[in-house]
Amino acid sequence: AEQLYVSRQALRKVVHTVEREVGQPLFQNVANHLQATPAAGRLYQISREAVRGFNALEDGLASMKLSNAGILRIGLSHDCNAVFSRSEREAFTSLPDDRHPVDPARLRYRSGSKDEVSRLLLQGDLDYAHAVGCVFDRRLFDCQVARTGRLHLIVNRADPLASKGSVAIEDLAACKMSLPTEGNDITELLTAQARLHGFELDVVRYDPSLHHRLSDAQTGHAACVGYLDTRYPRIAPDTVSIPFAEEFMAWSYRVLAKKGMGDPLVMRYFPGL
Repeated sequence: AEQLYVSRQALRKVVHTVEREVGQPLFQNVANHLQATPAAGRLYQISREAVRGFNALEDGLASMKLSNAGILRIGLSHDCNAVFSRSEREAFTSLPDDRHPVDPARLRYRSGSKDEVSRLLLQGDLDYAHAVGCVFDRRLFDCQVARTGRLHLIVNRADPLASKGSVAIEDLAACKMSLPTEGNDITELLTAQARLHGFELDVVRYDPSLHHRLSDAQTGHAACVGYLDTRYPRIAPDTVSIPFAEEFMAWSYRVLAKKGMGDPLVMRYFPGL
């Protein structure tokens, strides 16, 4: 129910409806844990071909529609490029292909913070948005997850934290920080967690550009927060990226559309890389 963003009661009604169609129970309660029955396994296997066929039909119809589509207005939140490797970015710029019928000449981009592009979506000034962040409101937006990862603390190689395999929120108490803009949900997450642990972050810069924040880490001026541990040494060679130990210190890159307004094929446009 949590993964489908519906109530348990609503999901239970759907399961009961399917069970009536099948004529057999699909789940059984064993020691207060739901377990799938053999009938559920059988139904899952025989339904796969039908689901794949429906998805292919849906994509085919969307492709026909998109081949004559006009301008598509797409918002990009700050740091979107930071979650892709160079080869992945090059693959995207080589589009379109048979799977992606949108002509790049018909794409119009607008950048801003995650909150800014989300607001433009709701106002109807954008058709889709691509955003990196920690929190997305599924009541307002349809979301397609492109990728997820753990937030990293990026410090100069000479910093005492550089030798650690992971860092915790408490480690930020001794750091000067270079963070995304105020109001960014990553900044808010760090600020709130620091206060829960009894201290205030020592922020020396708020900047939407990861490149600028990385320069602070490279010079040792301040630590910053990033998304990958494999890319930054190439553009900031004197830095080390250390993952946060806490599971909630995570990010996701998502394609967003206003609730009920997104085309499934376009929603998979970037995630298809």
